[in-house]
Amino acid sequence: MTGLAELTATYTGRVSKAESRRRDASNAALTASGATVAGAGLLGGGVPGVRADSSRLKDVVHGPAVSDRLKGLAPSARAGVFGYRHDAHKRALDEFVGERDYYKNSKANRTQMFQRGKTVGKINPEVEVLRHMKKARLASNAALAGGVGLAAYGVKRAKGDDVRKDERRSDGYMGAVAGGGASVAGVAAGADKLLQGQARRWDAKADDAYEQARRVVPRLKPEMKSDEAVASGRKVFRGKSKKQAEQAGLHRGYGTQARYFARAYRKNAEWARKVRDPAAVAALVGAGGVAYQGAKNHRTKVARARAEGRKWRDVDKKEVL
Repeated sequence: MTGLAELTATYTGRVSKAESRRRDASNAALTASGATVAGAGLLGGGVPGVRADSSRLKDVVHGPAVSDRLKGLAPSARAGVFGYRHDAHKRALDEFVGERDYYKNSKANRTQMFQRGKTVGKINPEVEVLRHMKKARLASNAALAGGVGLAAYGVKRAKGDDVRKDERRSDGYMGAVAGGGASVAGVAAGADKLLQGQARRWDAKADDAYEQARRVVPRLKPEMKSDEAVASGRKVFRGKSKKQAEQAGLHRGYGTQARYFARAYRKNAEWARKVRDPAAVAALVGAGGVAYQGAKNHRTKVARARAEGRKWRDVDKKEVL
C-alpha cells in the first residue's frame, strides 16, 4: 500500500494532510507578506508617475465641508508620503530661492544681512532632502511592484496545489498572520533604524553649523535663538562686518533646517517603533499558531496509528488525502 500511495501522490499531484497544511500556511504567508510590502510601498510612494499637490492639505484639515476635505485628500495623498514630502520641500525651496533673489544686491544693515544669510542657508539642506525623498519614493514604488508580484505568486501557488478546501482553515489564517506580521515588523524595524540614523546625522550637522556661526560671530552662542539674535542685533554683531553677519546667518540657516529635519526624522522613528512591536507580537502569535496546529495534527496522526495497531513511525508521511 505504501508504494501505491507514493505512486498515486506522484501522478495525481495530491499530497498528505500534513504536507497540504504546510503548503497552505506557506502560501498564505507569502500572499500576506506580498500584500503587506505592496501596501507599505503604496503608502510610501503612492501611485507611480503622479505628482502630489501638498498645498491641498489645508483643504483636508480646514475644509468647511466634508466634500471639500475629500476633494483635497486625493491631490495631497495620491503620490504617497514621500511624494507629498517631496512636493512640500520643493515649495519651501522655491520660497527660499525667491526670497534670496528678491533681496539680492539691496541695501541692508548687519542684522538684516544675518536674516538674509539665514534664508539662503536653508537652501542646501532642502536640496539634500529633496534627493532623499526622490530616492525613497523610487524605493517605495519598487516595493509596491515587488509586493504585488510576491502576493500574486502566493495566490497562484495556492491555486496550483491540490489541497482539500476543508484543510484551508487555521493553518492558512495563522500563516497569513505570521507572514503579514513579520513583514510589517521587518519594514518598521528597518525604517526605525534608518530614521534614527538620519536624525543623528542631521543633529551632528546642526551642531557643526551652530558652532561655525559662533566662530564667525562669538556673541552668537549656539543656545541663543535666532530671534533673540535679531532682537539684539546691534549688540550681537557689534564690531562685525555685514559680510560676517551674512556668513553667520548662512551657518545658522543651515543649522536651523538641519535641526528641524532631525526632529522630524526622530518623530517618524517613534511612529515606526509603535508599529513594529505589535506587528512582531502578531508574527509570533501566527507562528505559534502554525506550530500548535502542526503538533495537534501530529498527535492525531499518532493516535490513529495506535488505534490501528501500528507504530506511528511506520505511518507513511506521504499518505494520500
